[in-house]
Amino acid sequence: MRRLITTIWIFLTPSFAQVDYTLKSLDRIFVNAPHNPRLTNRVFQIRQDGFVDLPTVGHIRANGITLRAFEKTVANRSHQEISVRVMSVRSSQR
Repeated sequence: MRRLITTIWIFLTPSFAQVDYTLKSLDRIFVNAPHNPRLTNRVFQIRQDGFVDLPTVGHIRANGITLRAFEKTVANRSHQEISVRVMSVRSSQR
């Protein structure tokens, strides 16, 4: 139950409050790239090795950087406007 509450809180938090969140392995992120149908409105999970593979962008390290830094990296590599939100966070308890 605790994980579900955390997931809902993070997803419903406005994007300006999420930008300083530090991404972790197994977090799920929601990507929106209006000019790239292969990226827009898609959910991706950060793998255990800390990387995420995005179509047309490639293999990007996400673990340990802020959401804002990740968003900038993806935007620079894709040369287009992009937004990223945290969809769910890795549960620290099992």
